Amino acid sequence: MLPSVYYLARANVFNETGRPDSARYYAEKVLSTGNTYANIDAYYSNRQKAYSLLSTITAKQGNPAKALEYMRHCLMYDDSLQEARRVNDLRQLNARYNYQFREKENRRLEDITKQQEARIIILSASIGFMSLFILSALIIYLLRKKQKA
Repeated sequence: MLPSVYYLARANVFNETGRPDSARYYAEKVLSTGNTYANIDAYYSNRQKAYSLLSTITAKQGNPAKALEYMRHCLMYDDSLQEARRVNDLRQLNARYNYQFREKENRRLEDITKQQEARIIILSASIGFMSLFILSALIIYLLRKKQKA
């Protein structure tokens, strides 16, 4: 389990059990951990949740100015999270489009290959029949020539 996920879980548990100071401590630990995620979505999401929790705790403790500051950070990360999701969705759509395009192109090339193979078979058979016809005609010609002589 990554540290910030662990810290966020602990912060939520402490908040739910009525221990706001411990919840604040672990929420701030979430914010102090760096981006250890390969997935930026999880990073933004955890930071957004931590700021939201800090805003709630601070508002309950009677500091609305600091709560508002935390909520602004929360909204900033929410915006970043939404943007990251949009970028990820666009990447997925682009990858899907490219995959479908490549598959369509592969099918088209397979069809061309099958047509070329069919043409080669027909051409080979035609050459074979023509060779057989010419050979037969040559044999008949030589046999007639032999019979006349």
